[in-house]
Amino acid sequence: MSIDHSLRQRMRVVYWGIPLLVGCSLVGGLLFLALVLIAHWFMVTEFHRLAEKKEVPGIPAISLVSGSLLIIALYFQFWWAIPLLAALTLLAEVFQKDVVPFQRLGLHLQSWVYISLFLSTLVLIRQHGGPRYFDGAVWILLMFTTIWICDTAAYWGGSMWGKAALHSKASPKKTVEGFIIGGFAGLFWALIWTQLPGFRYSVTDGFVLGVIVGIVGQAGDLVESLYKRQAEVKDTSDMLGGHGGVLDRFDSILFTSPVLLAYLLMSGIWY
Repeated sequence: MSIDHSLRQRMRVVYWGIPLLVGCSLVGGLLFLALVLIAHWFMVTEFHRLAEKKEVPGIPAISLVSGSLLIIALYFQFWWAIPLLAALTLLAEVFQKDVVPFQRLGLHLQSWVYISLFLSTLVLIRQHGGPRYFDGAVWILLMFTTIWICDTAAYWGGSMWGKAALHSKASPKKTVEGFIIGGFAGLFWALIWTQLPGFRYSVTDGFVLGVIVGIVGQAGDLVESLYKRQAEVKDTSDMLGGHGGVLDRFDSILFTSPVLLAYLLMSGIWY
């Protein structure tokens, strides 16, 4: 594939992806929930395909249904649904013809926690990210844009000045220099947001988000790289053209969002 063709594919995704994210984030409610559920469907499917590459048995329908129900339950703040759905996911193994609980349940529970539970925190942040209706949207958009800035800076910084490998087993091309440059770029971007008119949170809040993205977000990228490296694939799918799969685009979000939610809870911003 030529560089020009790959770039055109990437730009087509940007042209429709960014307006879709911004629009759904601003509207919130059931529309944002629907967007998260659609992303969840693709991510779980891609995750199971990675497992299939290593002949790990799994039933995508179980992960899709239990995970979707979890996200919907947390949207309505049905906290009691978490242990109930976890138990039902485990119980589903009893009704399978071939009993391989360690392998299949391991896969289902990884999908349930790593994708479904972590992704559900996006819905909670959007709905309860502050006392005003659009506060949650601000946090969502700030988080996504900070991650994009961090990833872009880490890529180019590592390409130009990278020497020391960050984690050769997970991703040989990622470098310590790229990690540091990406972290500082994300932090700088988050601090800029705190100076925009109408942003009602403090410089400290922006600083914390920048640190979360710079460290936890890039760690999430490494975790997904471990899965892909074991499955011996470059991308989880070609769903988004040059961007890879949906899981490739949300790998940092899966780790950043739960930690940001924890900060909102501890700092009293949760509403």
